[in-house]
Order: sequence, then structure tokens, then C-alpha cells
Amino acid sequence: MRVLRLFAPLALVAILAPLTARADLAVGIDHYQSGRYQEAEAELQAAVQAAPDSDSAHYMLGLSLLKLDRAAEAVEHLRHAVELNPQKYEYQHSLGAALYEQKNYAEAIAVLERAEPAAPDDEVRSTLLGLRGMAHAQLEHWEPAMADLQRALQAKPSPGLRVQLARAQMGTGKLDEGRATLRAVAGEAPEDPAVQRAVVEAIIAAAGSADPEQGKALYVEAMGPAQVYQRLQPGFEASFLLGQAALGAGQYPQSEQALSAALAEKPGFCPALLSLGMAQAWQEKWPEAERNLSESTRCAQQPPAIHEALGYVQIKQNKLAEALASYQAAHQIQPTETNTKAIEALQARLGAGGGSPQEQEEKDGGRR
Repeated sequence: MRVLRLFAPLALVAILAPLTARADLAVGIDHYQSGRYQEAEAELQAAVQAAPDSDSAHYMLGLSLLKLDRAAEAVEHLRHAVELNPQKYEYQHSLGAALYEQKNYAEAIAVLERAEPAAPDDEVRSTLLGLRGMAHAQLEHWEPAMADLQRALQAKPSPGLRVQLARAQMGTGKLDEGRATLRAVAGEAPEDPAVQRAVVEAIIAAAGSADPEQGKALYVEAMGPAQVYQRLQPGFEASFLLGQAALGAGQYPQSEQALSAALAEKPGFCPALLSLGMAQAWQEKWPEAERNLSESTRCAQQPPAIHEALGYVQIKQNKLAEALASYQAAHQIQPTETNTKAIEALQARLGAGGGSPQEQEEKDGGRR
């Protein structure tokens, strides 16, 4: 009897645990379907603790964590759901989506490739192909991106996927085709700010990797949807994108105005500071350009071009010692022919009597 009394509670726990897990799971699903993701997570955590081998509990918990922007935790539970029941298509698809959110694009592609044969119908398969195509695009795998996105679009038209297709087209050198796709997308959704923004971002991304002539043409093309986006949804993002497009298009006063507006909303934003300094330099506003470029050199990521641009602006103001320090900073990050020659020339000028910045200013004042 003592043995029975000792083990009875344990037996009761074993019997009740699945029932408790099912109750928690049911409540968690109800919360999830009602959009109460915090409450869903709490119930589903309890379900997983009560029944750690429940694939459905891990799956629903993973979905809830995704909704709470906790992709790393979601991946852990969705991966466990797939291990427990690898035949479930939705588990694999959701794991691929979570990996995409985590920016683990390579593994997302691998998971979605394994999931594709189990897709229950063409509509579901098109969703998988769209997601996999976007993952390929993030890795600049343009050919497989185009193949997946074209197949997805055949089954289900989507402005977002067409923008990604245009990126892939331009990435493979089909600039005219990509531009035509983007123009069509922008024209079909003239009052949709999300579409206009996506079009601008795609054009600017392509312009950054094109040759100078093609790049400028692309920036000019980006101006139209950028202005539409600013009209539809004014704010930091719209001002920054318009400033970038205008800078590349050579519209420097408009770029300066837009970037100044962006910085008013988000002071110290490094890409905007750099672009503003460049727009001012092109207008020969040397002191303003120097101030913004100097501030941008304090940012975490410092490409040598920032220091080279600052050095150029300082030379234009006859601040030779400061310019030398700027070019040396650029050379320390990445030696190039440009900064090497600039250092040699500045050292020669300073050695030949260029003197300190104060002395140079006095000489320049005397000449004036």
C-alpha cells in the first residue's frame, strides 16, 4: 500500500499532464486567433512545459513569438515542431518565415526547398516561392530569385513581389526591364505609400551599383516616386529617401532641404549627415559641409570616402593640416590611390611652407 500511495500522485500527474497541455493549448490558440499574442505566449509556454513533445504546442508558441518580434525564440520552437513532426508542411513554412525574419536567409532557403514538395496547393506554393525568392534577393542570388518570383507571380499577383522581381532583373543587368517593372508597379498603386517607398528603395539600390551614367539616370527616375511618397506619408523616411534620390540626381539644393528635414526628425543619423555634407560640398558650402562631414566621421561605420570627402572640403578652405589628418584617417581604414596621392601632395605642400592652418589662413588673408 505504501508503494501505491507513493506512486499515485506521480501517476495522476502523468494522466493529467496531457489534459492540462490540451487545455492550455486551446486557450493559447484562442488568444492567438484574437490577436492577444502576449496572453497566447503565456498559455502556450505552459502547454509546452506540460507536454514538451507536443509538436502543435511548439508550433503555436513559435507563431506567437513571431508576432511579438522575437524571431530567435520563435525559430527554436518551430525547429522543435519540425523535428517532432517533419511531415507537417505548415511547420516547415513557418520555420522558413522565422529564419527570414531573423535574416538567416541561407537556412530559410534550404528549409523552404525541403518544404516545397509538401505544399498542398498552388496558392500555398506561390506564398512559399515568394518568400524564397525574397530570401534569394537578399543574398543577391538574382537568377534563382527571378525564377521563384516569376513562378509566384503567375499564381498570385503582388506589388511587393513585383518590386523584388524588378530588383532581381536589374541585378542581372536587365536595367530597362527592371525599370519598366517598377514604373508599372508605381503607376498601378499611385496612392499606396508602401508601394511607392518600395519602388524608390529598389531604384536607389540599383543606382548604387550601376556605372555613373546609368546610376544618375536611375536616381533621376527615383525622384518621381520619392516625391509621391513624401506627399502621401511625410516624415523622416520620406525625407531621407528624397534627399538620397536628389543627391544622386544632382539636385543638390533639393537634396539639402530634404536631408535637413530628415535630420530635424532624427538628429545625428549618420547616412543623412554624410549625404547632407556631400550635397553642401557640391554647392561649395564648405563650412557647412565640413561640419556635417566631421560629425559623420564619429559614426560607428566609417568608410574611407567620408574622410576623403572631408579632406577635400578642408583643402578648399586651405586647412591643409586638417586635410592631411583626414586623408591619413582614410588611408588607415583602407589605403587607396586617391588618399595615398593626397597625403603625398599635402605633405609636400606643408613641408614646402604650407605651415599650420593658422599660418596658412594668415597668408591667404594677406593675398586677399
